[in-house]
Amino acid sequence: MAFSYYLNMECMSLEIAKDHASNMTDSNYDTEIEPFLNENALKNNMKQGYVIVTSLYTFAESFLNTILRDCMLCRENLLKGLSLENKLEVIFLFYKVDLATLKSDSHYAILTKVTGIRNELIHYKKNYIGVGSGIPGFSIKKSDIADFFVKSNMENVIKAIISFADFVAEQLGLIVHKDVGIFCCDGRDDLVSYVYDPAITEARFE
Repeated sequence: MAFSYYLNMECMSLEIAKDHASNMTDSNYDTEIEPFLNENALKNNMKQGYVIVTSLYTFAESFLNTILRDCMLCRENLLKGLSLENKLEVIFLFYKVDLATLKSDSHYAILTKVTGIRNELIHYKKNYIGVGSGIPGFSIKKSDIADFFVKSNMENVIKAIISFADFVAEQLGLIVHKDVGIFCCDGRDDLVSYVYDPAITEARFE
């Protein structure tokens, strides 16, 4: 007997983010020439942090695409190509839920910050940082990079983005399937995605 198999990018993106956070340290400062930055620490933490913010963006986009595909049964690729903000507008309009509730949530603000930093790094246009006796502190999208790309903050950011997804699902009456894996098989049931609409799932079993 053959089964269908599925790939959940939400799960893989979170695992990548958590793995890279574990390789970070909690300080980017040079203890010998404060308040300047330590090149080796900063290099490591920025490399790990870069992967984390891109992975978290992938998580958020995959999560919204799953809602469009599995919960709204949308087959239009045009909608899946929208920005995160536009996807949220379409999804909340479909479910007749006020998007202002989400935008006032602190986790949405963190997602916005992560998206901004990710976009700035992906499309990096300048290389000048500043002048000093060592590497000076600098900001990207108004976020101090020396304080943003540290282990404790990145771990909190990961938790916040997971909470963002949980909050969206709760507002829309959807269920986040916490036990779903990166690869999933429908041999047991139809719960093969990171988020699902219980009404649609129950209808399949009637």
